Amino acid sequence: MRSLFVRILLTFWLTNALVMMAGTLVYWTAPPRPDLRAIMAELVRPRALEAADALTVGDRARAAATLDELAALGGPRIVLFSGEEVVLGEPDRAGAPALAAEALAANTTRTTTLDGTELVAVPLGPDYPDMIAVGHAPVIVRLFSSALTVRLIVLVLLSGLVSFLLARYVARPIQAVRAASNALASGDTSVRVAASVEGRQDEIAQLAHDFDRMAERVEELLGVQSRLLLDVSHELRSPLARLTVGIELARQKMGPEGQPALDRMERETERLAELVSEVLTLARLEHHEKTAEEDVEFEALLRELVDATQFEAEAVGKRVELSVEGPLSLRGDEELLRRALENVLRNAVRFTADQGAVDVTAVSHDTSVSITVRDHGPGVPPEALEGIFRPFYRVGTARDRATGGTGLGLAIAYRAIRAHKGTVTAENHEGGGLAVTLDIPRARAYGPRTSAMPIPVL
Repeated sequence: MRSLFVRILLTFWLTNALVMMAGTLVYWTAPPRPDLRAIMAELVRPRALEAADALTVGDRARAAATLDELAALGGPRIVLFSGEEVVLGEPDRAGAPALAAEALAANTTRTTTLDGTELVAVPLGPDYPDMIAVGHAPVIVRLFSSALTVRLIVLVLLSGLVSFLLARYVARPIQAVRAASNALASGDTSVRVAASVEGRQDEIAQLAHDFDRMAERVEELLGVQSRLLLDVSHELRSPLARLTVGIELARQKMGPEGQPALDRMERETERLAELVSEVLTLARLEHHEKTAEEDVEFEALLRELVDATQFEAEAVGKRVELSVEGPLSLRGDEELLRRALENVLRNAVRFTADQGAVDVTAVSHDTSVSITVRDHGPGVPPEALEGIFRPFYRVGTARDRATGGTGLGLAIAYRAIRAHKGTVTAENHEGGGLAVTLDIPRARAYGPRTSAMPIPVL
């Protein structure tokens, strides 16, 4: 039976058939309905006798408490009569006194139904021959005294069991495919789900195998793309180096009138070399190349980068302010951490308003180090806060190519911190500007590395 549709159809059909057969079986084999009078007599007589004993010694409060206690526990409400006269309790049915007189005259238990409520009158016996206890049968007693109730309970339990097994059978593999889809969307292209549906040959199994083929294809394409970028970046570095040498040779041979053109060529070459370098770094991170693990004097590294950035910021009328709380030593790849911090700092300086400041706060925690870099610029639209960590992503006129960026700085920082099993988040600060927070574990837990956002094809 390979079709999930057929399985569900037959399961519901079988469930209905089983419920009907079970109902018939319960109907024919159910015990006879218990005698309500006997049940009520067993509940009412002991407490009524106890209350009567208390009345005999003049303790009316204890007698009333005895009857109230039974009612509070879900038992019947009891009223004591002597003939038709109420001795203890408050009858709320007009026929109760007459029923008590009838039971006293016949010296046997009597029952009646008044306004949908079962009333039972029980003589107290030879110790109190003139007293009758009248009890109102509670709903719970009437309910479970019926064989129909037992049948309904059995049918509901049986139907629930079959429905649970069916829901579990259908939902478990779908949950596995859903979890794998979320993992794939987060960048884990190694995820597979076929093992979770082994032995099945229905539509869900086909879906799982289709998902695996899709994941394999995505992993293959991303691998090819990453290797292509890596190879192209390597190949571009040599001609760029030769072009730089050629510009210098031309500068020596050309007169003053050609220097402006050579200067422009040199600037464009430097920009292209910077772009190639960042693409190469990004490709290496995407290609999961092994990163170093060493003791890093992170505070010294941070101060060095802040000083360098401050020098560049002063040239454009801006400043960088650093605040450090606690020791910042950790283990990791110093070069990757340098690139991550440098890119975030330069990005903040680039978008900070003139005469503004970049606030850098480093805080030491027990297991990690957090660095928050806040600029005083235009900020980022809320819907673009995650997108800014994607390569070549641009959010609009406030952060476009006129700023001089390549669109790779934050993407490299994101992947460099992810390589250290850390996290990078961005949020608009309440006082204006964008705040980027890097949280880096002090010691990495190595395992399969994944990228949250694959780089696009150029």
